[in-house]
Amino acid sequence: MVFPETFFESETRDGFTISSMMKRAWAAELEVLGAFHDLCEAHGFRYYFAYGSLLGVVRHGGYVPWDDDIDLWMFREDMMRMNALPDSEFASRGLVLINSHHEEGNVNLAWRVDNGRWVNLSPEHLMRYHLCPFATGVDIHALDTVPSDPEAEHRQDVLIATANTLSRTWEDPSQPEAEKKKTLRWLEEEIGAHPDEGMPVRQRLMILSDLAMALYTEENSNLVAFLPSKQKSRTQLYERAWFGEPVYMPFEGFIVPVPERYNLLLTRIFGADYMNPRHSGGMHGYPFYRKQYDAIKQLFEEQGEILPEFLSEA
Repeated sequence: MVFPETFFESETRDGFTISSMMKRAWAAELEVLGAFHDLCEAHGFRYYFAYGSLLGVVRHGGYVPWDDDIDLWMFREDMMRMNALPDSEFASRGLVLINSHHEEGNVNLAWRVDNGRWVNLSPEHLMRYHLCPFATGVDIHALDTVPSDPEAEHRQDVLIATANTLSRTWEDPSQPEAEKKKTLRWLEEEIGAHPDEGMPVRQRLMILSDLAMALYTEENSNLVAFLPSKQKSRTQLYERAWFGEPVYMPFEGFIVPVPERYNLLLTRIFGADYMNPRHSGGMHGYPFYRKQYDAIKQLFEEQGEILPEFLSEA
């Protein structure tokens, strides 16, 4: 991707100052998005901009100034097809798929596609990602069917909550071992799946959580949601028809796909006045690269070296 040099300059938008390093991180995320888009095109996967990223497209024509990531939606069926691809399909594009199916310690309910797993100061990486050494990419949130039958919805919620709670407490010695194993067996029977017993138990539980979210299909309902969010608030419940054929709109000088009825989704998520900017901090601790930056800084200090100028701006 080609960016004008002015793109990387620090600037103030809507009263919020965006640093030069954050601009480089944005550019790195857009590079990952471009490679991810090519993968989706090659395999017929559909995705849409989501949440604050969708708001940024519609309201700002780019990032919300105080945002630092890209959120996407994908329907579960495409996500599972993507999950079945060999690692080489991602690696050939400089990408890595990060989720509980692939990683023992991953307990995140959203998936990620990144350009690496940690800081990379190699010349090749810095050239490709506009002097952004940090691992970054896109967050992918599954759109799963919410059954119209209240009893079925409650059952699904219980299965997801049980799998996630058991994953968090599995290594807690205060919890009876026999009771935990009994609950695990119950989950497997209810969901109708038995992940490989050679996997660590917490990884098996996170996979069971994913499978519980995917229990129902569009034959059961016209409602969809990223279920972890729906369990917190029913404002995160959407009609499948709102997504439809992607509409392409400008985002930081590029064209990206958004849901067909994006206005209804933004109203549901942010309220009818979503076009009125309201400053807020990043959800994940702004900036997202703080831990990675601190690790680089400590390494340079331990070696008695001075940080490169482009890193001193972080």
